[in-house]
Amino acid sequence: MDSTPAKKELNLRLFMYHTPLGPNKNQTTVIQSSAPNSFGCVAINDWPCYDGLGTNAKLIARAQGMHLQAGVKEGRWYNSLNLEFEDPKYKKGSALQVMGTVVESGEWSILGGTGEFTLAEGVIYKRFVEQRSDGNIMELNIRAFYTALPDHKWPSN
Repeated sequence: MDSTPAKKELNLRLFMYHTPLGPNKNQTTVIQSSAPNSFGCVAINDWPCYDGLGTNAKLIARAQGMHLQAGVKEGRWYNSLNLEFEDPKYKKGSALQVMGTVVESGEWSILGGTGEFTLAEGVIYKRFVEQRSDGNIMELNIRAFYTALPDHKWPSN
């Protein structure tokens, strides 16, 4: 009997609230820069991700990490973050490790995962949904493959 865990697919649509301004901001700059295009600026983020728009939307995950301005000649934000799942539907400690450029559009790579999403790989497609006075809302379409491993058991001594 083959006990190899099966590869699974995750297809998930979330709405990420990127709020750099105002009293409810969810990112902060930790290193300022006076260089062109703010080259070298570093910010830390904790962006909530919901299953929809509006007041009845449910918090599913948080995009927690950092982004830095890595472009000297043109602005290019590099993002490195964990998409930490908080919805009890997902196994405690479940996260996707994500990296890529620009917050507002394009793609982020999924390079790994923990908890339910061990050995994850895939992509997050991003698009702009709404501009707000304190930031914006981005739609995330997550496509990933992962292998849910059984809980690790340490050998007894």
